[in-house]
Amino acid sequence: MSNSLLTLQGQLPRLIPLVLKVPQRRPNDWTNWKPEDVKSSEDLPEYLMLGLLDEDTVDINVDGWFARWQGLELDTYFDVKFKRDAHRYEMKQVWCGVEGGFSFLPAQIPFQEVILQAVMSMYMKFPNGWDELAKSDLESRYQLKYMPQPAYYANMAGVPDGAFKSIVIPAAVRNLRPVKAWLESVTEEEEFSYPVSAEAKLLFQAINYVEGKAPDWTASPAALFDHSLRETGLVPHGFPVRESDKDSSAWTLRRDVYVLHIFVPFAGLNDLLEKLTTKTGPIQDVGEDSLPIEISPVVLPAGFEFQSKKISYWNSDGSIRSTLVFKREDGTDMVDSVEEISTAWNESGSRLRQAEETSGKVIEAIDSVMRRTLGKRERD
Repeated sequence: MSNSLLTLQGQLPRLIPLVLKVPQRRPNDWTNWKPEDVKSSEDLPEYLMLGLLDEDTVDINVDGWFARWQGLELDTYFDVKFKRDAHRYEMKQVWCGVEGGFSFLPAQIPFQEVILQAVMSMYMKFPNGWDELAKSDLESRYQLKYMPQPAYYANMAGVPDGAFKSIVIPAAVRNLRPVKAWLESVTEEEEFSYPVSAEAKLLFQAINYVEGKAPDWTASPAALFDHSLRETGLVPHGFPVRESDKDSSAWTLRRDVYVLHIFVPFAGLNDLLEKLTTKTGPIQDVGEDSLPIEISPVVLPAGFEFQSKKISYWNSDGSIRSTLVFKREDGTDMVDSVEEISTAWNESGSRLRQAEETSGKVIEAIDSVMRRTLGKRERD
């Protein structure tokens, strides 16, 4: 019976797009644009790297011009100064008072290429100071893990939105549609100024419950199996098994689970987390009841899943470890190509319905077996 259910689950869509929000911004023709032609704030980008143009900061004079793009946090901005005599740009970025790098580029280069080069120089390695502050601040306020960009990993960034992060959250199939509605309602607010996309990926997850540290009920294979079924809406890869090394033993549960990937510019991360925080949802304040580590959010550098096979993280007392696996056993990515991603967006509605229908069949099959088993025990 379990093999047939796993076969059924094997037909699930591995990628379900949920939300794509792209803010409408003032268009600019950067092909023919020259810094010497800037006469007003209308000649400058509406949004750049960390925030919206602060028109009160625009200063145009005989020496050139200066403008600041203001972020959502205090003391957060991206500055551009054009020096007419030197015919160059000077750029500087600061987030929450922490400097994130400088860039000096000649003005002979088209402005869009200038910003691309600035992105490469400032974000190829995400600013360490920003990661350190974000980790300390966000983990102190929310029930989540924040992973700084590892050394030698490429950072995902673009123009005009700068560096991106991913909020990764394991979720039950039954919650995917409510999450979609929840994200759509938040991102439709008028003042929403940055892009957000969200998709659910079917990943493999291994969970280790350390014997003697984890709650007593986790040492029951049947209880763990049923808990996982309700938590994910999918049948695990069999019952948990007891594994030991020289230092400890643990009950290990292996399962597939849909994992939300919410892509957001770093400039909007703090704001989005604040908007998404609820008392009962997947993102909660530290003061609320503790979220199980198996379904807790993790903030990753965007693109991390394409550069790493897996990620492991522990709960606060070191009794439960969760491991999310991003690649197949042969080392290939779960999503194969741009064409597959494009197809997925065109089929997002049908893919979501397929996941919901499959989950319903799985749960009904397990519940039917349990009813028959309990009924037999009562008759005996």
